[in-house]
Amino acid sequence: MNLLDIDTLQLCSLVNTSAFGIVFLLLWRGRKADDYLLFWSASALLYGGVMIGFALWGERGMGAATALLMMLAFSNTVSVMGVRRFEGRPVLAPWMALPALVIGVAHLGPLLLMAQGWLPADSQIPRIADVLGLTAAMAINGTAMISGPLRGQRIAGAGLLAYIPIFLISLVGDLGVLSGDHSLGSLPLLADQALLGIINLGLLVLPIDQAQDALRAAALRDPLTGVWNRAGLEVQKRRLLAPGAAVVAIDVDHFKAVNDLHGHEAGDAVLRGIAQEAGRIAQAQDGALARIGGDEFILLLPASCEGQRLIVEALMNRCRAAGAAPGSWSVSIGFSQVTAAETAFEPAVVRADKALYHAKAEGRDRVAGLAA
Repeated sequence: MNLLDIDTLQLCSLVNTSAFGIVFLLLWRGRKADDYLLFWSASALLYGGVMIGFALWGERGMGAATALLMMLAFSNTVSVMGVRRFEGRPVLAPWMALPALVIGVAHLGPLLLMAQGWLPADSQIPRIADVLGLTAAMAINGTAMISGPLRGQRIAGAGLLAYIPIFLISLVGDLGVLSGDHSLGSLPLLADQALLGIINLGLLVLPIDQAQDALRAAALRDPLTGVWNRAGLEVQKRRLLAPGAAVVAIDVDHFKAVNDLHGHEAGDAVLRGIAQEAGRIAQAQDGALARIGGDEFILLLPASCEGQRLIVEALMNRCRAAGAAPGSWSVSIGFSQVTAAETAFEPAVVRADKALYHAKAEGRDRVAGLAA
């Protein structure tokens, strides 16, 4: 006896997925620029359409059943399309034809063999092929989803992949392997009641993850120059700490005079110019640049960076070339390196700061601390 009411479970799955489809659609109506929501709405509503289709036409021949199974696989692919749209990647990829194609071939192939008399009418191979085709299709879509970097993608992907053992267990029930307990065959519909929520809630989490990442990044960046601030510098220190790593302290000479004579916009232009020049070096050498005060920057160069002293001298020359406008300004630079005995950047930062003020005391517009 089947212990689970299939019709009731199908209705529950239909209501569940339709509710999420409507939610995504309503969210899109309020934020039409976020068109990835349309993909997720279409995915949920398409799955609901498949449920209705199986109830109305699932027994009308192998053509209708094949089309419905292919639509079932494609509904999950549409979710992946929405994620790709969310990430700013091309929506379509060649592999996306595989899930629907796999289940279509898996379903239609054994039925054609049976129609030709090459398989007996009571063969279990068509049912086995259906489950294996669904499993393969879900594995393709689930793997594509779960491989993403955001938490929501991993949640949704895990929900998709969780269907795989459910499909295999249901096959065991359909074949009556466990004492003829055919009620196991309804497990995928029962699993819908939990997994549809997990998948769609995972998708809903994606914009939240993105917003949190943006806020976290903004909290670590200087709004004027776009380089790291003090908090961001602390994060970068953990990455770059090693004997031989360099600390380059940069300070603008006569910065107050630039602001007083030419205005704060001119002063901001000076800071952005220095950040641009030093930032190029930081990016090229996999280092880090931070603005730690009004007109003071810290450049960290990794221990693996060759020719650190030459790089600092090149930075000084670039700043001298840029100093012609706006106003009359220059930079003083202090240089230091982390020693083998040090387990933090702070001592090297202190030495670089002392070297910086030594450069200022010697007349500014120079580098101090470069001597080996």
